Amino acid sequence: MHRYNILAGGAVACLSAAITWYLVDPQAFVLYKLHFQPRLLSTSRDTVSTSYFAFYKLSLQWPPSTCTSAPPQGLNCLGRVPGQFTIHGLWPQDAHDKGIPPYNSSNPCTTDTPVSPENLLPYLQPIQETLKQLWPNLRNSESETENQFFWREEWRKHGMCSDYPDKPLDYFNSALNLKNGFDPAFQLTPGASYTVQQVADEVQRQVGAKPEIVCSKNKVDTKKLQLWEIRLCYNKEMPPTTVRDCPKDFSGRCRSLQDSITFPNPPSSSDEMENHLEGIGSEFRASDEK
Repeated sequence: MHRYNILAGGAVACLSAAITWYLVDPQAFVLYKLHFQPRLLSTSRDTVSTSYFAFYKLSLQWPPSTCTSAPPQGLNCLGRVPGQFTIHGLWPQDAHDKGIPPYNSSNPCTTDTPVSPENLLPYLQPIQETLKQLWPNLRNSESETENQFFWREEWRKHGMCSDYPDKPLDYFNSALNLKNGFDPAFQLTPGASYTVQQVADEVQRQVGAKPEIVCSKNKVDTKKLQLWEIRLCYNKEMPPTTVRDCPKDFSGRCRSLQDSITFPNPPSSSDEMENHLEGIGSEFRASDEK
């Protein structure tokens, strides 16, 4: 009984000290609590999302596949179709490989005030020409309106809850710098066929970590699988540079590492692309994708 009295007395003393501290300097008390509450604040940026923001995922799409795929991956592409992988997005992911939800002011993912999508474009002026080449909207890569829509959407859905909520130029530059470090086609041969495993092995050889391979179905022959995207994962850091294994080996229409997938040739003309694309839905992107 004496031991319990000592413990109870100690608890009362600690509570009394905490109350006195709060009354004397409430701000310091709150900061102390925030500092020692585990996983509340980011080690790389003052965000409140660290408890579930675990890593970045860079998604690179093969335009000839995007523009010849059946819905929901396929787009009704107009204009130039690039013959290199282009950026789909740089996405903050949680520890379970789920995308971090878009910024919500009622439940903010950051203590900073993010740049709104409506105010984004002036920040991107220094790199806008590079974005047109490496991060185009394949719905019409030559349309300034479509490209700007794409960048604003990627910022709204992913950038505002990244480590750069108030620095969009740094966010977009991070993705561009990562993309520029790779061979335009990852040394794959357009027109050739591979297994999912073969593509993953080749990418891992070049990058140094396991990628996620994403497949789509060809619009004309829906039994034919295509290499649609290659996704690479990076540690949560500023800027993201340290590559890591992706949690998933494959996604999209792939069902096995042994699935055979084609790596479509870039179209030789816009007329050829239009023949491939007749009837494809023009959704911005699949509802079950990013």
